[in-house]
Amino acid sequence: MSFLGGWRPLVLLRLLEMSITRNKTIRWLLESTGRPYGILDICWEKEGIDEGKSAALRKTKSQIFTNSSACKLKLGDLKGALLDTEFAMRDGDDNVKALFRQGQAYMALNDVDAAVESFEKALKLEPNDGGIKKELAAAKKKIHDRREQEKRQYRKMFQ
Repeated sequence: MSFLGGWRPLVLLRLLEMSITRNKTIRWLLESTGRPYGILDICWEKEGIDEGKSAALRKTKSQIFTNSSACKLKLGDLKGALLDTEFAMRDGDDNVKALFRQGQAYMALNDVDAAVESFEKALKLEPNDGGIKKELAAAKKKIHDRREQEKRQYRKMFQ
C-alpha cells in the first residue's frame, strides 16, 4: 500500500477524468471524491512526509479539485465548480486546466470579463492549446456583442 492509501484515489481520479454524461454517475463520483480528499489530508499528518511527497500530494489534490469542478460544471453547480477551481489553484496560478475550468464557470455565470481574464492566463501558460483559444474567442465575441448592443442603445437615446 502506498502513502496515498492504495489504488483507490488514483482510480477515482481516472474516473473523474473520463468524459461522463450521465448525471447519476457524476453525482456518485462527486460523493466518492470525499475519500481521496480525506486520504490526502491524513497523509500530511503522517511522519516522514518529505518535500517531494508533499508536492506530489498537493498536485494530486489539485487534480482532484480540477476534475471535480468539471463534473460540477456538467451538473450545473456553477458556484461549486468555481470554488473547486480556486481550491485547485491554492498553491499557485500555474494550473492551466483549473484556469480553463474557472473560465468556463465564469462564462456559465455570465461573468464574461472574469472568464476572459482566466482564459488569457491559461493561454499564457499553454499558448498552443486550441480549446483555450476557442473559449477565449467566444468570450471576446460576447464582450464585443455586448458593447455593440450598448452602442445601439445609447445611439437611440441621443437621437
